Amino acid sequence: MATGFVAALQDPEKRKIWLADNMDNIRFWGIFTLVGLVLFYLSSDWDFSMLLTISSMISMFSFLMVVVKIGNFTFRGRRIFSSRLMVS
Repeated sequence: MATGFVAALQDPEKRKIWLADNMDNIRFWGIFTLVGLVLFYLSSDWDFSMLLTISSMISMFSFLMVVVKIGNFTFRGRRIFSSRLMVS
């Protein structure tokens, strides 16, 4: 599977399509990486607790990604999940 993915990214047209389809995910992961590195550098004491810090940040980020993805689901032009559902 990895060879097919690499071959698809080597083709300029397929790469443009893949980037257009995944631009939101690339932005989310890029922002997470930058913010995570800054927070990690400022808050970590470079001890074993750094693993717990990174683990907590990844868990929080994955939960936020699920909330964002669920919040954007639509069916026939209508939102499936309301903001009240996510709050309660």
